Amino acid sequence: MKDKGLTIVEVAISSIILSVIAGLLITAYMQGISIFQTADINSTLQGNARTAFNMLSLDLRKTSRNQIQIMQNNPFSGTDTIIYHLPRESAGMPVLTGDNTIDWNTSTITIGLDQIEPKRLVKDIDGVKTPITHNVKSIRFIDHTIDSALQLDELKVILNMEETGTAGKVYNLTYTCIINMRN
Repeated sequence: MKDKGLTIVEVAISSIILSVIAGLLITAYMQGISIFQTADINSTLQGNARTAFNMLSLDLRKTSRNQIQIMQNNPFSGTDTIIYHLPRESAGMPVLTGDNTIDWNTSTITIGLDQIEPKRLVKDIDGVKTPITHNVKSIRFIDHTIDSALQLDELKVILNMEETGTAGKVYNLTYTCIINMRN
């Protein structure tokens, strides 16, 4: 009976095959992590954008075109700030004056990027800042004077979100919404 052992060539070929399989498994694992991170960051950015639009819509649907002022490219390039007033309300309904016009609140509301924390979108009511969302690269407010396709009472809001993941990869999301304001 002969003892059979492995030759050096068989060991070398087995090692090469195992190395190739290990390399493929590591590559697949790393790609899976990258795909997961991309999906996670995009999902977070979309959720933040939806939350921001919900908050913006609640106010901007109540205001009127003649109660807003859009300051473009201020204070950051490609970014707008919007200043507006809301109507006085009683039991959820606007208060009317003697001539049946809406009585507007004197509080000034400003929405724009925070100058201290530049990627944070804030709502400022008479100097009191409330964060709306983070990871904002820019925000644009566009009305009928800029885009003739919009109606007089429509406001297009374009929100550009940005987040940097691991290894310095930058993820971007642009979210657009048209908000119908009060006539």
